[in-house]
Amino acid sequence: MALYVLDSTILRLCHAQADLRIDGEQRKVDVCLTRSVYKTYGHGYGPTQGIFQSAATLSRQIPTPSTTHIEMPEPIIFYDIPSQGTALKAWSPNTWKTRYTLNIKGIPYKTVWVDYPDIEPLMRKIGALPTDTKANGAPHYTLPAIYDPNTKTALAESALIAHYLDKTYPDTPRLIPAGTAALHAAFTQAFFTVLVKALLPITIPATADHLPPRSEAYFRATREVIFGGPLQELAPPGPKREKHWAEVKKAFATFAQWLQADGVDKPFFLGDKIGYADVTVASFTVWIRIVLGEDSKEWADLKTWDGGRWVTYMDAFKKYEYVDAGEAVVL
Repeated sequence: MALYVLDSTILRLCHAQADLRIDGEQRKVDVCLTRSVYKTYGHGYGPTQGIFQSAATLSRQIPTPSTTHIEMPEPIIFYDIPSQGTALKAWSPNTWKTRYTLNIKGIPYKTVWVDYPDIEPLMRKIGALPTDTKANGAPHYTLPAIYDPNTKTALAESALIAHYLDKTYPDTPRLIPAGTAALHAAFTQAFFTVLVKALLPITIPATADHLPPRSEAYFRATREVIFGGPLQELAPPGPKREKHWAEVKKAFATFAQWLQADGVDKPFFLGDKIGYADVTVASFTVWIRIVLGEDSKEWADLKTWDGGRWVTYMDAFKKYEYVDAGEAVVL
């Protein structure tokens, strides 16, 4: 077993319970948004409150392949959260990180679509480790996750999945090159610090509107506890929304500055090749495009930022936006 230690900042946001009805049964659902920054608050999202309260080390056991090259006679099973009413069924920025990773690497996979209430029972069933701990000490399970039938490995959390795929399938493009794990961890923390607080009030309500009924009920009930009120009040049209959007624009300008940090305007954070830092930025950008809509005022505005840089940037990812039909989860 190879031990991967990923330094991360833990976001201690809100611990509460929400009452909601799931499949006709009234349940209390723990709202736990203590997450590694790798996970953007797990399979859901909550406000940062501008607070990074403590630092911790996230350790995971990832199986080491028995040889330096693993053949792939069977596709990897990729667990994602479906939307409805959008051109692309995939929407989550966290699961897009894994989808982009698989597509860039050209690794065959099959999507299994999982509604929010089914995530925990499914993860327990396949043996994926929890990605965090709830306020009451219980394990917390999130997506994305994969099951690799070629190595009998179940694994959750997008950065850990990228590490696993880099190591297990070395003949594919490596997204976290040797010696850059710490830099990618630092990038992820900085990225969320700069962007997320401004973005979530705009994208969270739009996300709820795109979810199937079971997921929408779960999402609204838990997120309204976290945000302290109806989602539609987070960033309604008008000055409040415009202020949030101006901060999002400022965040993207910061990312553009990072790309020019050495005096050369690089296309990607690793230079001429896409790396996991780029996957992170693209995953949040595609989330904006999908849930707000390509014909939205915000998306039209974003395309003009930084001299049109982000249009060019996302054009490089178009060929990696494949979404298979997949199948619904069976528990």
